[in-house]
Amino acid sequence: MVVMMDFPSDMTQKLRAGGEEGIGVFLGMAKIVRANSGNQGIVEWVQVGFPALPHKDQQVVLALLLDSYVEHEVAKQK
Repeated sequence: MVVMMDFPSDMTQKLRAGGEEGIGVFLGMAKIVRANSGNQGIVEWVQVGFPALPHKDQQVVLALLLDSYVEHEVAKQK
């Protein structure tokens, strides 16, 4: 199980500060954990990293996810 203590304090601070940098850290770590641990890594990272982001940035990440999903689904239908 991934816990915030497993990450450097500067990364944790960037996540908690949010903004473009915090969102970038969250998304960048998602790529890394997916490459290293697959879907289970993503699940664990979201459980730990997502709550560390400020609420407004959680909404931005969710909007990005939904937009990407919808775009992917539309592309599959063509």
